[in-house]
Amino acid sequence: MTYLTQAAMTFHRISGEEIEARRLVAALDPEERRVLTDLVHGKSLQAIAADLGIFQFDAEAAKSKLLRKLNAATTADLIRIGIYAGLEPDIPCA
Repeated sequence: MTYLTQAAMTFHRISGEEIEARRLVAALDPEERRVLTDLVHGKSLQAIAADLGIFQFDAEAAKSKLLRKLNAATTADLIRIGIYAGLEPDIPCA
């Protein structure tokens, strides 16, 4: 297990992937950003549709639109872009 020094924990260089992810996510409209955030948080398309009050088909269409806009091939790519952009996943503390 690696332990980071205090200086390493307080200083973080932003990588090119993070810069690009932030640029891409900043260009999304609020509903698209909400769908991406919910995907990063591990919600299913069915749960996202219920939260937004839309049909599951519309949630699937929103995800397809995100795939095109963010130039992602898979849902995992969407989640990675979301995390790089600063959308933190819900990780339970043990």
